[in-house]
Amino acid sequence: MLYRWLAGGLFWLLLFGGAFLSIRSANIVRLAAGKIAANAITHNQEQAINSAREVARALAVEWATWNGSPDDYNRRLGAFFKNAGSFTLPDGIQEVVSASVISVTGQQPQYRVQVLLHLRRLVPVTPAEAQAVAPVNVPVTQEDLLRWKQGGTSDQQKAVPVWRDCLLKVEVPVQAKENQAQAAGLPVVIANNQGEGVIKEPGYNESASQQFNTFINQFLGLYYAGGSLANFLAPGAAITAVGGWKLESVDEVLVDNSVNPTRACVRATISAPGAGRLVQRMFLKIKMERGSYLVEDLGAQPQ
Repeated sequence: MLYRWLAGGLFWLLLFGGAFLSIRSANIVRLAAGKIAANAITHNQEQAINSAREVARALAVEWATWNGSPDDYNRRLGAFFKNAGSFTLPDGIQEVVSASVISVTGQQPQYRVQVLLHLRRLVPVTPAEAQAVAPVNVPVTQEDLLRWKQGGTSDQQKAVPVWRDCLLKVEVPVQAKENQAQAAGLPVVIANNQGEGVIKEPGYNESASQQFNTFINQFLGLYYAGGSLANFLAPGAAITAVGGWKLESVDEVLVDNSVNPTRACVRATISAPGAGRLVQRMFLKIKMERGSYLVEDLGAQPQ
């Protein structure tokens, strides 16, 4: 009798214990799923962020384009603000070469978007400094043309305007309503932190053999010139010859193993009409097949 009572008690204890653990596990899963869902970006939020990125980039470009015309400046900023007529055009002359969104922070509806601008700015320098500048960066003004036509000589003390390239990082406030972004203020210049990226070359510690160097020279010569790579590529390799460039020299070849290389880091100098000489650093994945080297992959990152 006592045995039956103990057996029955143990049965109910196991039953209630199993039910308790099952409910507790379900609650843990529900809480975890809730946290994941809370942290996940919805489709509407993604649309709002993308819209904020585009508005901030477009505003940064128009704000940083200075052509000396207040009317043109106010007209372009009028695409973003109703009171664009109250904005003051900077005195300088500046054009935007490119603009890239670096980061988007904040939460809907307020976002802070950082944009990196590559600019060309007209900077006055002395005539001596202007002589050291590439001719393409020294613009010819209407005043210059008139003076030359009249046979006059340039003033040796007068400042000469030259184009200077520079990077400018700005933060743009953006407000998103119903997935549509609107500028909430003019860009503010912020610090452009440098040195964050690192070029890594892990595992390329040995110099390549003469045979492998010859292979690399032949392969890259055809690769840049646009020749046939059929005898140099491993089956399935998705590499297409570039064309339009000339291999000037292979300056350095480092491999992971000098006897049986499977990865290589190559530094080469190439050239093209109007481009001059350009240094390239690339990484190759190598395969040995029937005593020959074959290239499996080529890219800008270590293989």
